[in-house]
Amino acid sequence: MTPEIYQRLATAVELGKWPDGVALTQEQKDNSLQLVMLWQARHNTDAQHMTIDTNGQMVMKSKQQLKAEFGI
Repeated sequence: MTPEIYQRLATAVELGKWPDGVALTQEQKDNSLQLVMLWQARHNTDAQHMTIDTNGQMVMKSKQQLKAEFGI
């Protein structure tokens, strides 16, 4: 899967609709989310908060870590 396809699927899952405005069906949401998580597990070397890292683990950062990342 290309990074562009990954980004399109990730955006669709986040918004619940395709770029043309058509809502995802439940099956499309489920399948797209699985693909996004699989892609992250294989390629996400700089894992952000609430994403899957290359070890297959969910990354959850503390409030302090997030503030440091955003310079707050």
